[in-house]
Amino acid sequence: MANTTDPPTTDPPAIAIDVEPSSTMETKTSPLTANVARILLLLRSLQRGRHNMDDPWIVLPLELHEFDDLFVRIGKNETLWGWVYDKLRFTYDSRTSTFVIRRPVRLHEAFQSQVDDWIQDKLKAIADSNAQSKPFVQDISCCRSATILIEPPGNERVVISHSPDSQFIYLDTGWPSVVLEAARSLGPKSLSGLARDYIVQSGGNIRAVVGFELDTESKKVSLTVWRAHCFIHPENGPTVGMRSTTQVIRDEHGTTNPDEGSGLRLMLWDFAPDFVPDLRTTADPHPSLLIDSAALCKFIAIMEESERKRAAGELVTSSRYKDCVKKRSVWPEPEEVYEEDGFVFGEEELSVHARFLGTPVDTRKVTEGDEKGDVGEVEK
Repeated sequence: MANTTDPPTTDPPAIAIDVEPSSTMETKTSPLTANVARILLLLRSLQRGRHNMDDPWIVLPLELHEFDDLFVRIGKNETLWGWVYDKLRFTYDSRTSTFVIRRPVRLHEAFQSQVDDWIQDKLKAIADSNAQSKPFVQDISCCRSATILIEPPGNERVVISHSPDSQFIYLDTGWPSVVLEAARSLGPKSLSGLARDYIVQSGGNIRAVVGFELDTESKKVSLTVWRAHCFIHPENGPTVGMRSTTQVIRDEHGTTNPDEGSGLRLMLWDFAPDFVPDLRTTADPHPSLLIDSAALCKFIAIMEESERKRAAGELVTSSRYKDCVKKRSVWPEPEEVYEEDGFVFGEEELSVHARFLGTPVDTRKVTEGDEKGDVGEVEK
């Protein structure tokens, strides 16, 4: 097990968080740009099944002034809005002008859901066995992948937006206390970078970040917990940094860490925001919850085997409706045409399509004939 302390920061704490990016944005659209049009067309193409997202993520350029406009336009498309927030995950960083679309991975989603359930069960057990902590524990809620929007104060506007795999928040507070992320070892989702954004850019309001890293080349699974480290710097005053603890819960050969106490351990105080008045005096912060390595690795192995069977076509399917007559498909209503449908991309912008997407974005206007051609009829 390794303990590290990341370099501190003297940046002032962040001051804004929202679960929906559009809540702090203008409702008027700006002149449509190529970056915004490209993302809108891609999202609608994904929604209609015309673009296969073979990779678990797509990274696209998006400038800060385009960020607000993108979500205003998504919000004005009622059918797209719900689908986007239900099926996809987003990351945006104005410091690098990158917008990342992530497709939730089935193994990660199932694993994270199970971890959430375990954490909530452990919290309930603490509440049932400790009357002093019960009122506090009852106000801890799991918010899953609600978007965290961070806008650190400063002379220039900076926007950092993440859709975490899961998060726990103490009711009536503006920040989640604990954030959980899972990632493959290769990809743009840097767990240490995410932890720094969450903890440092929130000014320590996000108290702990849990990161599971699954190696793509072996069976190795690592677990890191980053915690806020706040102290008084002799020159800069109040400073926020991070401390982290890393352990391997399953090695490259698939052997579970046998050490007693290995696994995910969270203290009750990890869920307790410092700015809640008298919180520490109304609840005992010392109880901890442990999800041991054996339980974590057993569930990962079950999901990995399920994914192997899925890829090999070995999953059991019901034959109950095999011989039923298929109903004739009803032609869908013509889709509304939006401004991006008529956007003309220059040669340079088309090269961006090839560089970031690998395949061209469908820029045709959607017509009734197009929809029929894609859907077709199902014979009786």
